[in-house]
Amino acid sequence: MDSRKLVYSTAEVAEALQMNEHKIGQLRRYGALKAIRKGNGYIFTAKEIERFLDLYNGADLSNE
Repeated sequence: MDSRKLVYSTAEVAEALQMNEHKIGQLRRYGALKAIRKGNGYIFTAKEIERFLDLYNGADLSNE
């Protein structure tokens, strides 16, 4: 991710976290990743992504 950006789209977050967009949506709905509603989509702040990574470091987030 570009450290100069303040917000990221769902697609950008999915790519950066090596997950698909559906999984990012699930994490948002479960409250694990907080997002801001923008039009018909969502954006995620860089600070929120960092918080998520710190909190879930080493956790298994797969559906298995």
